[in-house]
Order: sequence, then C-alpha cells, then structure tokens
Amino acid sequence: MTSVPSVLQGWMSPIAEMLWVHECRGNFLVALQTYRPGAVRLIAKEFDLAFCDFRATYMAPMGAHAGKLTLDRLECLMEEARAKGGIVLHNVEALLAVKQEHERLSWLSHFVTETSHNPVLIPLSIFCSDAPKGCDRVAWIEPTAVPQEKLLVRLIER
Repeated sequence: MTSVPSVLQGWMSPIAEMLWVHECRGNFLVALQTYRPGAVRLIAKEFDLAFCDFRATYMAPMGAHAGKLTLDRLECLMEEARAKGGIVLHNVEALLAVKQEHERLSWLSHFVTETSHNPVLIPLSIFCSDAPKGCDRVAWIEPTAVPQEKLLVRLIER
C-alpha cells in the first residue's frame, strides 16, 4: 500500500485492517452504504488492485439481455481476473439486482468463504443489508466518513 493521505486514513482503515488480517487473500465485501464511484476507484488505487466496472464492461454490451448473465458466469470472470492479480469489481450490484433475493443472499454468503487466491473486493451500496452479518470479510464504512466525490476525483487524479 502507498501512504494514505490523512483525509482518507479514517474511512479506509476498516478495509486495510480486513485485508491485513487475511493477508490480502480471498474475497471481500466493502459495505459503503452509499453509491460513490470515486471512492471505489480510490480503493482500487490505494490498495494496488485492478479496477473493473462490471456493469459497463460485461453487462452494458449485452443490452436488454444483461439480466440473463448468470452468477456462475460472474464467478468465471472473477476467476480470470484474480489469476492476473487482485481486483475491485465495481457495480456487481447491477447483476445482483436482477437475481431473486434468496439467490443473492446465498451468493454473497458463499462469495466471502473463498480465501485462497488474490483479493477480489466487491463494493456494496444497495445490498449492504444482504452482506453476511458478523463476517470479518466485510468492511463496513460509515457513509459520512467518505470524502465528497469532488475531493475523491482530485485524489484519484494525483
């Protein structure tokens, strides 16, 4: 990790602690509790992880058929990504939103059990309440602690 500017140390510390405890291996959820694309990009940058906007990269090209993308296909795409190194997959919630609640809950619970590979972080804003409770692979971020989007954009660009 690079040095964290003081304005970020507080809100990113739950993520850093979670990754440190698990030696940066396996799958993780980051419950941002608010939609902040700049924060997600900054997380990827700060922890030296690749960034992928899942919705833009995989769902948008499918147009009206994007909802037919399966969670098994998501698993395959994650496997390809993690083989290259750690990654932050932004906007996975777009796929989770078109799945039945029981399927989404089951997938999220299973997702955090994978522990033996490069890190995969999925930020949540809509489905934070579906994140496994009491799981040490879920970092909870107070929405008021995240800097404003304009500041985040400036920090990403530096």
